Amino acid sequence: MRYQFPNTGVCSSQVAFDLNDGIVTNVKFTGGCNGNTQGVAKLAEGMPIDVLIERLQGIRCGMRPTSCPDQLAREAAHIEIDLLGQRIGIQDQFATACGGFNRYRFHRG
Repeated sequence: MRYQFPNTGVCSSQVAFDLNDGIVTNVKFTGGCNGNTQGVAKLAEGMPIDVLIERLQGIRCGMRPTSCPDQLAREAAHIEIDLLGQRIGIQDQFATACGGFNRYRFHRG
């Protein structure tokens, strides 16, 4: 199925891609840095959607809080969570994108 979303906070105005059986194909950005968006599109080709989210979530472009790869990951997460109703553990994917270790403490009461 083909999905298309507007981008915010980046030079590209939108991203579109196909998702079939959890595999991302045919990624196309409109606008943006041509070499960068072509590179991201080729790297994402054939990638499982959960791996794409894990690898691209949280990438920043300069001082901006987001990037074209991050926008692609956010839209992929939106599809999995909101449109397909999958429970993907977005906190785990944010943590993976940022790297390092996370320590959680749970207290009773």
